[in-house]
Amino acid sequence: MNQRTDFGVDGKPCLKTGGFAVSKIKYDSRDNYIEGMYLGIDGNPINWDEGFARFVFQYDEFNKVIDKKFYDALGNPVTLNQDWP
Repeated sequence: MNQRTDFGVDGKPCLKTGGFAVSKIKYDSRDNYIEGMYLGIDGNPINWDEGFARFVFQYDEFNKVIDKKFYDALGNPVTLNQDWP
């Protein structure tokens, strides 16, 4: 899983545009996003501006997304009002 953390000038994690400090993204062998999560400065899941804290994607053999699931910071399923990404 790839992780990106944004730090402030004080060297501590800070919220970036979007409302999260850490993003963790997991890719499959074909470089498709398969899972991602967004964390706050305390390291706990946080709902970022897009309205969810975690996503899980599944793909077919042609790299077409066949299933998308989104969850809030508490792990509850979320339905988005728009297509993402």
